[in-house]
Amino acid sequence: MPATSPLETDARRHGAMRQMVVWSVPAALVVALAVALVAGLLVGATAGWSALLGGVLSLLVFAAGLLAIRAVLAGPAALSMAGAFAVLVAQLVLTAVVLAVVFSQGWADVVPLAVGFLLAGLVFQVGVIVGYLRSRQLVAPGSPVDTRDGGQP
Repeated sequence: MPATSPLETDARRHGAMRQMVVWSVPAALVVALAVALVAGLLVGATAGWSALLGGVLSLLVFAAGLLAIRAVLAGPAALSMAGAFAVLVAQLVLTAVVLAVVFSQGWADVVPLAVGFLLAGLVFQVGVIVGYLRSRQLVAPGSPVDTRDGGQP
């Protein structure tokens, strides 16, 4: 089996990342806006703004984590698990600091913010999974994209 060139690997990685971003960011943004609108209509303007802040915060934290994981996985394989754990801890600390600052201001509603954060985050993660799966190709033995024989159809 011929080895995959670094350029092919980079192209696949960029394609997968592009698909993950395309499927996760817009969906999470729509959910953040929808939750904010519903919270604003049902509870009031402060709840709406809090829910929007939660959704946007979730989107930013998870998008930064996606980019950081990409950088970690591009590094040495032996450090992948430690790097992934470091990304998770950094996300948790960043989120806690931002929430502490927001709550110290006294204007945010906790429940709508948490609902916006959780729903946008869940939709973001589902979008990442869908994008990743859409970027993969099923290669059947003998198919034109089967590279085991040198890639010749």
